[in-house]
Amino acid sequence: MRILFFGSGGGRVMVYKQIRKTAGFYIELDKKILVDPGVGSYLWFVMNFEDKVNIEKLDYILVSHAHIDHCHDIVPYIDRITVGGKKKRKIKLLASPSVIEGREFGPCVDKRYLEYLDSYEIFEDKKEYNLSEKTKLSVLKNRHTDPWTFSMKIKHEDVSIGYIADTAYFEELKEFFKGVNILIVNCLRPLNDNHPYHLTANGTYEIAKYVKPDLLVLHHQGFKFLKREIEHLKFFNMRGIRTVFSYEGLEINLRDFSIRYTLNKPYYYEFLKELFLVQDLKNLNKKENYKKPRDKISEMLNEIRKQFYDEDLKLTQTWVDKDKLRKFR
Repeated sequence: MRILFFGSGGGRVMVYKQIRKTAGFYIELDKKILVDPGVGSYLWFVMNFEDKVNIEKLDYILVSHAHIDHCHDIVPYIDRITVGGKKKRKIKLLASPSVIEGREFGPCVDKRYLEYLDSYEIFEDKKEYNLSEKTKLSVLKNRHTDPWTFSMKIKHEDVSIGYIADTAYFEELKEFFKGVNILIVNCLRPLNDNHPYHLTANGTYEIAKYVKPDLLVLHHQGFKFLKREIEHLKFFNMRGIRTVFSYEGLEINLRDFSIRYTLNKPYYYEFLKELFLVQDLKNLNKKENYKKPRDKISEMLNEIRKQFYDEDLKLTQTWVDKDKLRKFR
């Protein structure tokens, strides 16, 4: 169970320059799901992720709307998985009406390629879709330049994932995503840089402090975020919201919400590890009725030092043996 980010960028400049790839992300639950494969997604997948994802086993492609940084590479994935329509595989497309039918934008998929699919379905506002017996998808219509843009919420047993696609801020987002474990937000612009049709860091913070996810992922970054990551990591994390930026190759383990980088690590990686370390220590010190034997603290600190240099960055207090911890309460 994981989320793997093929790309992290969004907006026109990222489409042109691909400083951050507009490649979407992949979710692996009991079903395998590809979300918003924008410009360059398929090529970037072939170059970097073929050994990490068996794309022929893909069950669903979910597409929020008909802008090219979200829908451009649907066709090459369909063509590969079905071998140009020669193999009937159980791959389904769920997408906005602009993607499938064409409204103000689109359509993004030729009718011939729709026929290659096992099936396809058009999003309807607040409708729930059964991806499997264990996995449910619900969608919410957004406020964007493509008026048929949809955000998504996926619930699988005890894990829930929220994805806020391109949209202006509106209050209903907070209630719709309340309580999700992972909240992925298309946050195009940094703090105090307004945009009429996209969320910025300010609007994202207003949503996240209400939703209270276990992990907030700032996704779909525009070029104005470049080299401002540390500033924003401080802003969100110091306000009690566990936050990372999406990044090419970032993988989130959906069992313990740990993260690792399967490709290169970002320049702010060591800062991020230290930030979470300090935050976890603060949270631990706030626990009521926790006695602090000197040997126990020493044991924990030694374990923390080991994890500081571990490849996997744990986002929970996994250095504490929970069974042992109960003895000290």
